[in-house]
Amino acid sequence: MEPATSSPLALPSLDGVFGWIVLTVLGLATVLFVCDSVGFLPRWLQRYVYRNRSAQTIDVLKELGFEVEKVKRENRAAKVTERRSADQLELAAKSLTGPITIRKRLMVGRVDAVETNSFIDLMGASCEPTKAIQAAQLLSSHWRNLIGSAGTQDIPDFDFVVAPKAGAPFIAYEFAKLHQKPLVLHNEQPKFQSDEPEFAAVFDAADKPKAGARALMVDDSTTGGRKAVNTIQHLRGAGYAVSDFLVVFEPLTKKVIGRNAAERLSIMDVRLHSIIKTE
Repeated sequence: MEPATSSPLALPSLDGVFGWIVLTVLGLATVLFVCDSVGFLPRWLQRYVYRNRSAQTIDVLKELGFEVEKVKRENRAAKVTERRSADQLELAAKSLTGPITIRKRLMVGRVDAVETNSFIDLMGASCEPTKAIQAAQLLSSHWRNLIGSAGTQDIPDFDFVVAPKAGAPFIAYEFAKLHQKPLVLHNEQPKFQSDEPEFAAVFDAADKPKAGARALMVDDSTTGGRKAVNTIQHLRGAGYAVSDFLVVFEPLTKKVIGRNAAERLSIMDVRLHSIIKTE
């Protein structure tokens, strides 16, 4: 009698493996769908799934000819309640600054003083709440226009408003209220010294912004850009992003000595957005 020989293990067919994979995927998809429907899907997984769906939807819309980025900009702009055209803004800004302009020979600038025949004291006028609100509304309208007409230029949203404390903080305060964003004020000189860099040493805020948050700078004006540069350096040193600076008016007084604020800020990859320019 011949000894029994063991038969080799039977390998599953390719059809069987494929069928098992399909059933497994369908089963997982069903579980995810049910969990999502009843609210049991973890938030992190929910975000991942929806992000992929959104990306696919956006790709389809682009293929159909929809300008997705334009729609996104328009939606952002629509959330800003203050609405004025560029021409209306210019007239309103001149109406605001005209009565508070000191018209006489003056020297302006702390570091590089230059001579001028006029000085717009919006910093002082903004101590009156109605003037601060008016200026903030103009800046808010200006911001809306910038978002809506950005074209291919990236005008990112912001997480908090920042302003030099030595500037016009009341305007920044009212602007932050309009946009329901936190306000952070920058101190030119540290309030205290410490071994490690401290946010509270150079910034005043009710709560410290989250790491990596984006700031929008707001002030009445900037001439040479000294305060703005100092603020930007401290913001970035603390780990925050900043790319845009809003002002009501932009004096060109120091352009003759090569201290134009817009050019100086451009080197730091910060765009200066002014409603009006003054000589």
